[in-house]
Amino acid sequence: MAENDLSYDDCVEILRQFRAEHPNLVLNDNVNGIVLSAQDHLVINVHVEGAGAGEIFLANEQPPNTFRYQIAGRSEEIPVHVVETETPKAHGTMSPRIQAVRGGVPALGRGLNGHGTLGWSFIFQGVPMCMSNWHVFCPAGNATPPGHPIDALDLSTNVYAQVASLRMFYQVNVFGRNLWDFALAEYTDPALVDTRMRPCEDGSLFPLPRTFVKSVTVGGPDTYHKTGARSPICRTGRLIGIGSFRIRYSSAELIWFDDQLQFSTMSGPGDSGSIAVRQNDNAVAGLIFAGGATYTIANPIFKLGWTRTGSRNLVNGESELSTFEPSGGAPGHQDWITGNGDGQGKLNEASDGHLSAFDLPGFTAPPLPDIFNVGRKVKTFGFIGVRSAIFRVDQLMGTWALLTPGETQIITNNFIVSGPSVWINLTTVPVTWSSA
Repeated sequence: MAENDLSYDDCVEILRQFRAEHPNLVLNDNVNGIVLSAQDHLVINVHVEGAGAGEIFLANEQPPNTFRYQIAGRSEEIPVHVVETETPKAHGTMSPRIQAVRGGVPALGRGLNGHGTLGWSFIFQGVPMCMSNWHVFCPAGNATPPGHPIDALDLSTNVYAQVASLRMFYQVNVFGRNLWDFALAEYTDPALVDTRMRPCEDGSLFPLPRTFVKSVTVGGPDTYHKTGARSPICRTGRLIGIGSFRIRYSSAELIWFDDQLQFSTMSGPGDSGSIAVRQNDNAVAGLIFAGGATYTIANPIFKLGWTRTGSRNLVNGESELSTFEPSGGAPGHQDWITGNGDGQGKLNEASDGHLSAFDLPGFTAPPLPDIFNVGRKVKTFGFIGVRSAIFRVDQLMGTWALLTPGETQIITNNFIVSGPSVWINLTTVPVTWSSA
């Protein structure tokens, strides 16, 4: 296995091993990314915002100079670099609205202060739908109800109008780890769907993608493109890394996403919801949602667990829409919300049975005081079930988390009980909250 032949799953496993070996490193507030990069040679880059490593890391947080991974019977030592870079920002905008219903047009959940991109149209479980980000289609975040209006810019009139209604989204775990910033909307009328992509500035246009890639290679020669709301409408880039990133959604919201695709710069603010399409087979690899000064970040949307079953003609456009059916649960620890137009929504548990409302990277579950043995997980965003007690994650204070319990008493060196509150020391009790 050559360095530039690492698959997505290989990269995810190497990063998992690194986080497991250095759990304190990812608790440092200045760390905003851990990326396995393969641009020139294989290296793990620890992204920090602020002063040099010697000033921002405590003794037990210092990144190593090298890291040895073991995968597929192979063991190799690779360098670890600390890279100073600003925290990547979600690629929405705060600008005036801008576009008709082709892939790549500006779009937003009604009420959003800004816009993103309606990335791709297709038929899912028999219903014409479009794809974008959670932070584009869900102006109230996880509280956005299914059925919420989705507006897009009509290219012929330059006027926004409702074209779809929110159908499904993955809840984003503000206090935990995430894989998806993803939402689907159902078109209000199939006649609204134009099965072409938005034209580039020179009048050319990329073909409508047909399916998802089956795998990706990091550091390889493949070129990817996006069609988005941000000018230049059409841009290309290469897949240069897989990593974990802490994304700035606002001045108060910094949220971690793991196992993301890192491309060379191919997007900007307004391109959230664009798709990263591999040019040699016109297949979708990523859902763009954020970026830094020199790179673009995308969800590994090819891991959704959908199977293409064919294609179907609609009213508009010059091609057919691909049809998809779910063929297996998507990875990750996020619950998802679906709706059928009644505005109520249905909570669906994470496909792996593990909602990471408070899952910190690389942590294992060592023997704990009997009072705190992990029981079953409560499948509701923001809650943790431990034995008969249910705790709500209220806030983080450095390496301590404030939990508000039901009825329980905990007396160990790792917990401080104060009236109705319990503080858990995440440094001395590294716990992964999961089913027993």
